[in-house]
Amino acid sequence: MKIEINPLFERFLLGFKLGLHLGSQNGLRREQHLILRQLKKCVKKLSEAVIERINTLPQNKLESLGEDLLDFKLPSDLTRWLRKNAPANPRHKNGAHI
Repeated sequence: MKIEINPLFERFLLGFKLGLHLGSQNGLRREQHLILRQLKKCVKKLSEAVIERINTLPQNKLESLGEDLLDFKLPSDLTRWLRKNAPANPRHKNGAHI
């Protein structure tokens, strides 16, 4: 038995899914922006490679960084965290340095 779905309902569902996706992406960008601002206060200057690595972190790693950065005392703490938690971009052979 095949269930037929109303085309209007299908369009509603598609719009709803798109809205959820866009809202999630917007929230992730805002979280990235906040963490970068916090790191700049702590570390002062971030290299483009570090910013790129942070911007490509999955949400669970970004949340971990947001918590862990509260314990950072030195710029090397961020470098160590990135080595442990964020894969290096292949374009940056030595990994990201601050």
